[in-house]
Amino acid sequence: MGQASVVRVVLLSAVMVLSWGGLLRQAGGDWPAGAALAGDDDRDDDRDDRDDDRDDDRDDDRDDDRDDDREDREDRGDDRRDDAEDREDDRRDAEEDRRDEAEDAAEEREEAAEERREEAEEAAEDRRDEAADAAEDRRREERRRERRERARDDDAAGGGAVPDRPGPGGAPEGSREVVGEIVALDLAASDLAALVAQGWEVIGERTIPELGTQTRRLKPPAGVAEEAARAAVRALPSGGDADFNHFYRAEEDVVAVTGPVPAPVPVPVPVLPCEGLHCAAFAQIGWPVAPQRAQACGSPIAIGMIDTGLNAEHATFAGARIEVTRLSDATLDASRAVHGTATAAILVGDPASRSPGLVPWARLVAVDAFHRVGQDERADVVALIEGLGFLAGQGVGVINLSLAGPPNTVLEEAIARLVTEERIVIVAAAGNGGPRAEPAYPAAYDGVIAVTAIDGGDVVYRRAQQGDYVDLAAPGVEVWTAASVSGARLKTGTSFAVPYVTAAAVLVRQGDPRLSPAGVEARLASLARDLGDPGRDPVFGAGGLMAVGLCATEALPAPGGATVAAGTAEPGGAGVAVAGAVPTGSALSETAMGPARSERGGPAEAAIAAGRADPGVAPVTKGDESVVPAGGETVGAPRATVAPGAEPVAPAETAIVPAGD
Repeated sequence: MGQASVVRVVLLSAVMVLSWGGLLRQAGGDWPAGAALAGDDDRDDDRDDRDDDRDDDRDDDRDDDRDDDREDREDRGDDRRDDAEDREDDRRDAEEDRRDEAEDAAEEREEAAEERREEAEEAAEDRRDEAADAAEDRRREERRRERRERARDDDAAGGGAVPDRPGPGGAPEGSREVVGEIVALDLAASDLAALVAQGWEVIGERTIPELGTQTRRLKPPAGVAEEAARAAVRALPSGGDADFNHFYRAEEDVVAVTGPVPAPVPVPVPVLPCEGLHCAAFAQIGWPVAPQRAQACGSPIAIGMIDTGLNAEHATFAGARIEVTRLSDATLDASRAVHGTATAAILVGDPASRSPGLVPWARLVAVDAFHRVGQDERADVVALIEGLGFLAGQGVGVINLSLAGPPNTVLEEAIARLVTEERIVIVAAAGNGGPRAEPAYPAAYDGVIAVTAIDGGDVVYRRAQQGDYVDLAAPGVEVWTAASVSGARLKTGTSFAVPYVTAAAVLVRQGDPRLSPAGVEARLASLARDLGDPGRDPVFGAGGLMAVGLCATEALPAPGGATVAAGTAEPGGAGVAVAGAVPTGSALSETAMGPARSERGGPAEAAIAAGRADPGVAPVTKGDESVVPAGGETVGAPRATVAPGAEPVAPAETAIVPAGD
């Protein structure tokens, strides 16, 4: 209890004592005097109470003030402690920031050092690659020089080159090889002398300086079987590549057009116009270049071709850069200028003619290595190798081989040298022997791009050979190209699919001349449309050829004055042709190409001119007139008539591309 409270208790006790004393006196004597005295006491008590209250209030206020002061002091202490903690936190944060900055700077220095190391390693690797390439070039040149010197030494030792004696022309029609002949590549003089001592006869020698090699045609002694003769030469130290003198033939199945060229069915005007019967095949592969004689898509690349003869005076070759060389034996009947003319026209045909080519600006070096026996047109392996060497010497970057035959080790070695040493892209026909036939060569050799044929509906040609060696599929069923003398006609066969891939390879090489043959093939395979079973398969290889993106072109004019960039199509429009305008990716859609299909596996019957038709237009039908193609099969020639309700439009020279809806 506080001091003030004790005082109040004592005072109240005193007042009560006095009050009771007064009352006692009042009861004993004078009442009024006692009453007055009591009143004074009450007033004194009230005054005392007020004083006590004031004292109590002052005491309470002092206590409260002291408590408040103490609390303020405690708060100030807390504030000082908080400030100190904040300053410590700031110091630690600043120190941590400095550490982070130092670590970041160290990491940046390390990354910069790593980048410099990587750049140095890449530069060193580039230098090593350049040195290796230079060394390989020197080795290749040294091997060529050694082969040339060896060939000269052999010529000197043998008293000069042995003139060829006619051999290939004596084999009957349809022969697989020249009977009684073995072909050897780079046979050493000592090995040749050993054979001659055993009764062998050298019936022909050819030095091919472009390949640094020499071929010899050898006749074994009488009574030696062919297999035994080949084995005997192969057993020699330098005779491992020896083989028979095989024949190779063009892979064609003719579909002739008789009578007038059918007028195209009226269809909506395409976004990118294309006039002519070639347009369907151009659109099917998304060809990105409008036919033109002017150079397109990078540095020019010369094309080589070994085929039958060709008619260089054909109107489709007006203005073309064509060089034709005949290497077949002049004593043999020359081949006809049919297959070669058709193949060359797909490549370099005049854009203004009825058979425009895919790369009409390109220089084409054509070798006629074929001869004819009856109806059989063929090239023996010696002529074929000589042609390959000639093309290598002409500096071609891509070689078109629309031909096929059996495997041959001499040819295999020559092909390997062209691909690995000369870095020439070789494109060859998969063959027309049928789906169950053995692989066709040279298409089945490593490094060669093997091409099969498909129709306008992406159906494989029924006679096309199949196998794991097939790399790509391209239009080759009823494709429109030049006839032998004048005009144009439909052609079928894996032969005519080859130039489409050859032209695409030209665009790849023009874009990057340093790309290897394997790199060119990989680029084309990566762009192909998957056909048949998912992924690569023995029927279509990597899929249907697509050339979209291989050549950057300017925007082309569309009807009505608008412009459409190559590689695009008007949504819901009439489709595309020349400029490779494919709506989505590399896959042809129904919108762009139309859903029509041919019952025969050729272009859609509704538009034989271009292989596509509008679903709302009555179809064009074929007649039943027949021709006999080279393969001996009778097929219906497409004599066209216009169905009721569909009126003919312009002639073929001014026709537009029939396209899908």
